[in-house]
Amino acid sequence: MAKSERPLELAGLPLEWHGFRVDDIFEIQQGKQVSKKNRVGENQQPFLRTKNVMWGRLDLSELDQMHFTESDEHRLTLHNGDLLLCEGGWVGRTAIWRGEVERCYYQNHLHRLRVVNGQADPMFALFWFWYAFELGNVYFGRKNVTTIPNMSKSRLGGLPMRYNQKLCLRD
Repeated sequence: MAKSERPLELAGLPLEWHGFRVDDIFEIQQGKQVSKKNRVGENQQPFLRTKNVMWGRLDLSELDQMHFTESDEHRLTLHNGDLLLCEGGWVGRTAIWRGEVERCYYQNHLHRLRVVNGQADPMFALFWFWYAFELGNVYFGRKNVTTIPNMSKSRLGGLPMRYNQKLCLRD
């Protein structure tokens, strides 16, 4: 059975809303680890942390910097419309990148979600995650809870997501 064929029961949502896993719709990439070693180097660039990601907006008033290699930059480049979702701290908190800062990257406690097929609307996904994590408790109990709550890439990818094509697909 393919990933997208798995049954996804999300009570209370209209039956005409299609069900998918998050990784059916998004490419998920975790950022670069902040470490003493990664603080050293000539290519110091700004990066986003979980404290920069609020529900539906980015707080760019305080950006940290660390060294990014050419390979890091290629892998961690943000594109307009990418979603940034907190892996730790306030798990699930999501905002959309709009290219506010040139050559800005992100740390490993953030997941970057990029629409795979180019048709899903990031704004709809942002509101879906806000509803699912905060309001509707759709994902209640899905995060890993050790000493610090977190959401691994594989757990995030396996989360069910529902949408109505008329509401969230781009023309």
